[in-house]
Amino acid sequence: MSRVSPPVTFVVDFHRTREQHLAILDAITARRPEVAQSWALIHVAGVEEWLRRAR
Repeated sequence: MSRVSPPVTFVVDFHRTREQHLAILDAITARRPEVAQSWALIHVAGVEEWLRRAR
């Protein structure tokens, strides 16, 4: 059975995720694909780590 993250962790993760999504969007809007790709990589790696910790 997986453990559930405490609410505070969830709130911090939510805000971090939102900031990363905004950074990706800003980079796309600015026509900076290399920056968008970098932020996307950071975001996906962070989600993968969060999922590993949640096991």
